[in-house]
Amino acid sequence: MRVFVLGGTGSIGAPTVRELVKRTQGNPGGGKRGNTLAAGAPQDLAHLYALALERAPARSSYIGAAIDGLAVGRIARAFSKRFGTPHQEPEIISVAEIAAELGEWAKGYAFDQRLSSAKAMGDLGWSPRHLDPEREIARLP
Repeated sequence: MRVFVLGGTGSIGAPTVRELVKRTQGNPGGGKRGNTLAAGAPQDLAHLYALALERAPARSSYIGAAIDGLAVGRIARAFSKRFGTPHQEPEIISVAEIAAELGEWAKGYAFDQRLSSAKAMGDLGWSPRHLDPEREIARLP
């Protein structure tokens, strides 16, 4: 079974990933080689949301990407190590293949995601603290 999980570090995603890892016999799914994304820990995002509610002018928008340019392969390997399959490498599949399985929307996650939270940091004083995703994944129950 091949599985594509987005948001696997959250309160719903983490238990889902644990359950799927128990049941999965193949390699974890991944994006194209070198695919990167922007990420943020739930605790950091919660802090940003609170700051925005307290300090942001009406109709403002902010990006809560604490880590920009995070390699998807690093995340897949960290989950693999944490949940007992440390020697498996992420399987690289084509964009067309994942779209055929999950729908056209999945193509968007094959693109490198580059975001900046400079506005949130400057305007609101947001300072994310969870900047080591591998360490955060290793701490999951």
